[in-house]
Amino acid sequence: MPKYRLKTGYHIHNGKEYKAGEIIECESDLRKVFREKFELVHESAAAPVAPEAPVKAPSEPASPSMKASTQPEEMEWPNEDEAEKPAPKSKRK
Repeated sequence: MPKYRLKTGYHIHNGKEYKAGEIIECESDLRKVFREKFELVHESAAAPVAPEAPVKAPSEPASPSMKASTQPEEMEWPNEDEAEKPAPKSKRK
């Protein structure tokens, strides 16, 4: 359960009075409810945050197709005359 330190004044929580500097254990985020009055001292152990693993870039690509290219790939486009021709019909009797 998260723990919060009361920064200033006093605070009553669940019937108990806390003074500045004392620690309060509470499921709710007291920093959001009582702005500028609490600071987080300890995160909840119930919801640990896993550190992100660093992503390594490969030193060399596995295959030539994996290499980064600075030029866009050239594509062959059909000739305009060929693109407009209908497909050949099958000869059935």
